[in-house]
Amino acid sequence: MISFFLGFTANGQIAEEFNKWTFRYEYGNYSQTTTYGVWNVEKAAVYPNAGNGISLPGFIELRLPSTTTSTDYGSVTTPNIAKGGARSAYIVAAVRPANVTYTELTRFSLQKSINGGAWQTIQQMSIATTSTLVAHSFTVPVNDFSDNIRFRIINQSGKPLFLDKFAVNHSFVVSSNNSTVCPNTPVTLSAQGSAPFNYTWTSSTGGNLVQTTGATVTANPSQNATYTAVGTFTTAFGTVTDTRTITVNTNTAPTATLTGSGTIDTEPGSVNLHVELTGTGPWSLTYNANGSNPQVITGITNSPYILTVSPDVTTTYSLTSVTDA
Repeated sequence: MISFFLGFTANGQIAEEFNKWTFRYEYGNYSQTTTYGVWNVEKAAVYPNAGNGISLPGFIELRLPSTTTSTDYGSVTTPNIAKGGARSAYIVAAVRPANVTYTELTRFSLQKSINGGAWQTIQQMSIATTSTLVAHSFTVPVNDFSDNIRFRIINQSGKPLFLDKFAVNHSFVVSSNNSTVCPNTPVTLSAQGSAPFNYTWTSSTGGNLVQTTGATVTANPSQNATYTAVGTFTTAFGTVTDTRTITVNTNTAPTATLTGSGTIDTEPGSVNLHVELTGTGPWSLTYNANGSNPQVITGITNSPYILTVSPDVTTTYSLTSVTDA
């Protein structure tokens, strides 16, 4: 049985049963269109049921390269995973049994290609020939969360490989519309994956999540906060769960302190007041005179800032707001 965990709709069942594929007993290059995309096999024969003297319940037989130096491998290639990548892959395979008096190894590899680029080997595996048919299981760490990633298994040396199961355990990616915000400023958090994950969110202290479920949630962090998304979905082979985290930092709120006083003896005249600023320039501040007539100053690059005023009457000046970069 060949299975591939890939879905493009929230209601998709993430399983490809190999016994639903087309019979192709002749070695050749084929494609198989399924609910979840197009699979490709090269130098391979397809047995949806046990056959060719092998009792596995549906398998692909991958041939060897034509020579020891050629790269025309027997292979099976998954559909494209547009978003989220994969955490691991699970493979079940076997070779034809034989009575041999020496160690005979069949070597095959799991590879990946990103955005249609060159194939990169993730891990090579081997199976020793035995006198009876043995299905061997391999769990291969992948931990690649790139967009547009495909996987393939190639048979490299030894004997033809009987591939019984090929399952890719999907992951997802998380992002935020801002990585650094002012305290208590809304931020949008998103989780994306090709598989139909259902997401739940938690946060560290001060994260202030507004929603805790869904692919997109909002939060109002009052301090640096780490958000954790747990994604789950159910397949024919059980429940898949993965966890991703993202951190949003908060800027320290800027401050402004107004000091100084003076007396104007002769009109016209002026007094220099001082504004001490903290935070990251450039700053903008708003002040008023006797509680009214607000004035805005922008583009302040230095602290302290000299605020020059020329009142006609005795006046009290107050700062009402300050922002920084």
